[in-house]
Amino acid sequence: MWTEKIADMHKEPVNWFFHLVAAIVVAYGLWIHVIEIILVGILVAVFGHILEEIKKKKKTMKKNRKTNKNKRKKKKAALEMSIGTIVIMVIAVTMLILGIVLVRSIMCTGMQMTDEINRGMKAEIIKLFGSEDVGVKCMGEGGGSEVKLGSGGRRAIGCVIKVDENVEYELAVKSIESIKGASTSTVEKWVIKEGWEGSVIPGGDGKDVVVVLLDIPRDAPTTTLDIEIESENKASGVKDTHNLIIDIQPANFFTNTMC
Repeated sequence: MWTEKIADMHKEPVNWFFHLVAAIVVAYGLWIHVIEIILVGILVAVFGHILEEIKKKKKTMKKNRKTNKNKRKKKKAALEMSIGTIVIMVIAVTMLILGIVLVRSIMCTGMQMTDEINRGMKAEIIKLFGSEDVGVKCMGEGGGSEVKLGSGGRRAIGCVIKVDENVEYELAVKSIESIKGASTSTVEKWVIKEGWEGSVIPGGDGKDVVVVLLDIPRDAPTTTLDIEIESENKASGVKDTHNLIIDIQPANFFTNTMC
């Protein structure tokens, strides 16, 4: 029976202990929706199995020390096979982790799960600049690729500022309106920070700043936001208006866990 095989795989107290720790770690990772913690829990469980396999082989070796030469050869071959199995398990788990990381990076490109702009989103904003452009470009601006934010946590809406000399900038939020889904008054309750002011120095890909920080409830409906931001170059007094279209999508359990 498969139940007997499973029981046989978990005879060692050490393996039970590691599985208990793994269960706690995985449960905690699922609770706070952090995939790294879940993967650590899985690795702890695999490590427990590896220890049990090593212990079983040591016991087998002790029992068979007085066997004949042919049996010793078989034992050696079995031990080599078990080591090969362990190596395969480690490689398989490593590939699983790499696969999950890859899938996560693809799935979560448009999901802002912290109060910072991630690299993928910053790269999308930088594409809005010409080769010699300076100034301000924001996510969801200019009819570029869609920007989708998942519900259930803090989500950042930001801009990138590129300059050719040290400049003071101010970015002010003029309006946040809902054009689909939750009402504008409801969306306004999600806002926990708006506006930005500071100095920008030339170089690199520009300075990325968070202009609007939302705390979106998990049960928020599918919503489309129209946000107007005014940027002002304090040195020249030049002002520009930026219209952002941002989509809010309910994040299911799998997406919340992965991203």
